[in-house]
Parts: sequence; C-alpha cells; structure tokens
Amino acid sequence: MESIVKATKTTLVRLMIIWACLVLSPCAVAQSAQDKFMESDGVRIRYRVWGEGPTVILIHGFGESLENWERIGIVSALSKHFRVAALDVRGHGRSDKPRDLKAYGSELSGDVARLVRHLGVAKAHIVGYSMGALIALDFGVMHQERALSVVLGGAGWNPPESLDDLKREAEAFEKGQVPLRDGDDGKALALLLRSLRVLSEKEVRRIQVPLAALIGANDRFMSNVQRLYRVHPGMHLSII
Repeated sequence: MESIVKATKTTLVRLMIIWACLVLSPCAVAQSAQDKFMESDGVRIRYRVWGEGPTVILIHGFGESLENWERIGIVSALSKHFRVAALDVRGHGRSDKPRDLKAYGSELSGDVARLVRHLGVAKAHIVGYSMGALIALDFGVMHQERALSVVLGGAGWNPPESLDDLKREAEAFEKGQVPLRDGDDGKALALLLRSLRVLSEKEVRRIQVPLAALIGANDRFMSNVQRLYRVHPGMHLSII
C-alpha cells in the first residue's frame, strides 16, 4: 500500500509540474479528438479522450468548455503520459443545459464519477480549474473512492460568504446583464451558480486521497487555497 501511495504522489507532482510549465509557456495544441457523449442520470454529457496511460479527468472553469484544455496546450502535454478525458460540464458547451436547480449541485461531481465508470476504469486523477476545481474538491468529498488524486487550479475551499457572490452573479445572468457567447444559456448558468456547494470543514477533512493546488501569487482566491491548506497541511501547494 505504501508503494502505491508513493507512486500516486509522484504522479501528482508530475501533473503539477506539467501544468505549471504550461501556464507559464503554453505549448502546441493537441490533435483534435472526436466528440463522444454519455448519458449521466438523464443528462447528455459531451467528452473527448486522448492518449494512453493512467486516466486524468479535466474539468473546465465557469462559462468555458473542454476546448479550453486543448487551446492552452494542457491536453497536448498530458496525453504524452496519460489517458486524458475532458468533459463539458452540464450547462456548458455541447452538454445538456437543464433548467432545473436539482439538476446541478452534487450532480456536477456526479457527472465526473459517471465518466470515470463510463471510461471503464476504477479510479482517475481529477483535475479542475476555477469552477472545475470546486467540482473536483466536491468529487474528493463525494466520490474519493474513484480518485487517484485531486488537483485544483485557481481555487480552493470556499468560505460560506462566497454564496453571496455566487447569488449576485446568478442574478446578473438572470437579468441579462452578462454578455453570452453563442450556445450559452443564461438561465442554466445562473442555476449552476446557485447550486454550487460550500463544503463543511467535516466534509473537507474527509478527503484522504493525495490533494494538490496550483495558484497565482496574486490570485484573488489565494485565501481560499490557504484556508484549504490549513485543514490539509499535507497538500502539495504550488504558487506561481
């Protein structure tokens, strides 16, 4: 068991190094992969897969899509060492955009767990950026039996008062005050924002898998990463 944990931590550090290097100097875009779809508790989820090796699941940020991981070179670099899968979070991209609050919340990390099963593997490295990092952290609470590690980019453990910010942002989408891109559904995005869970300390302490965070020194969410680090001092923290 000790050798397995050591190997997992080594892989986690490798993921972090690759990501950090790419943030500083993006590389070439990976060869495009074919769109695939799965049914996740009645919601159609789009995903793509590249490469071979241990499985890594990539979860994008709010208002983005899986193409972001391709565009900045993350897929190109990781797919040389891993089997990389990226999905459109429900409410985004070419995945379904339910207009029901109950379709979001814990279902966001549930989609990731279903994708792991759908890919035919027992566990995967879970990597998320911004909103995707919040989903990844929730995955670590709700589905850690499916996680080899959890890597957070640009986000940490949100405090309860963050719900007020999410509510204000949701209201802006509902009132049409936020420009939408082609294919965006403001109502769906607002519901997703309202559904994001603020985890309790008891829940966060429950995470036992290797955990890492990558964040910029001047990032406005630095305090949330430090908050997580106080609860998980063994977390691998990389500050750019």
